[in-house]
Amino acid sequence: MNRHVVSIALLLLCVLMIPVFSSGAQADNEPVESLLTAVIQESYPDCVLLKFAPIGPKKTEYIVLTLDSEEKLATMIVNTEQPTAGVEFCNDKILEGIPLDKGTVQVMDQTLKGYPNIEYRTSDGPEFLYVVFHKNEDGRWQVNEAHFGDEWYDLYWFRYEGRDQKLHIYLTGNELIALSGDAISLLADDFDPAETRVCLRAELSPFLLNQRAVEYDKTAEECYNAAWLMNGTAFDDLLENLTDRIASRQIYAVTGTVRYVIPGTVQRAVFDVDDERVPFSLLISNLSDTEWTEGSTYMIYAEAYAYSKTERMPWLLGGYTHLK
Repeated sequence: MNRHVVSIALLLLCVLMIPVFSSGAQADNEPVESLLTAVIQESYPDCVLLKFAPIGPKKTEYIVLTLDSEEKLATMIVNTEQPTAGVEFCNDKILEGIPLDKGTVQVMDQTLKGYPNIEYRTSDGPEFLYVVFHKNEDGRWQVNEAHFGDEWYDLYWFRYEGRDQKLHIYLTGNELIALSGDAISLLADDFDPAETRVCLRAELSPFLLNQRAVEYDKTAEECYNAAWLMNGTAFDDLLENLTDRIASRQIYAVTGTVRYVIPGTVQRAVFDVDDERVPFSLLISNLSDTEWTEGSTYMIYAEAYAYSKTERMPWLLGGYTHLK
């Protein structure tokens, strides 16, 4: 009987101690939150602190997300080190127009090397925005890497390389061109994703719009905007939802090597796709303006068309071809 009494007493003691430890954890965080709020409101009294994350091992700088009275998001980096506490930059363009009710925003320093980043993902779609900040030699923050696109297809991606002071621009994971580092403003204070998209789009247009459609009713730009990256996950999805994908004329960005060509009025070829998970093959009809050759590798915009019982694989219609 005494053992039961002691056990119950210990249990009650543990329950009573929970609020103590909880309030202690909150108290540890409150000074940082209060300090950040005070520093921000001194320069931007209209802004309310939403999220923050420490930068680097010293934890004297924080990447911060705020919201003003007009519900506009602003990204900041705040230095809390005395006596130089202050906002190092504030930019309300990076997340301009992003609806918080349809997605999530994270601010973090995953590397613990002082390279903070901000990431936005929609909850009801594949779109995302990812921006990484670095401190340049002058002590000012700049954007060294940014991704604009969706989970299935990287529309735009650039990285600034100090070794050659150029912007290295990627499409679907492949580097296509390198531009002068001053092609867009990298300074964190005035970096504008909308202007960057326009610039990168213009530079990538030769790679996107250099083919003339042949018996195909979608433009290269429409294909570019609608394409999903054809990888192992997309291949499985295509097999499982073939009827739906054909009905919606889903477009894929396929990068593969021609195993063999099937002669005919409309050229057809079997492509081998070397996916990291499981390699697979596709039959694609050539409606583009480029003749395919065995052993060559291409990136093709192709839409779901049928299932080839002869070849025993999905059959797509290739609208545009780009050499690899």
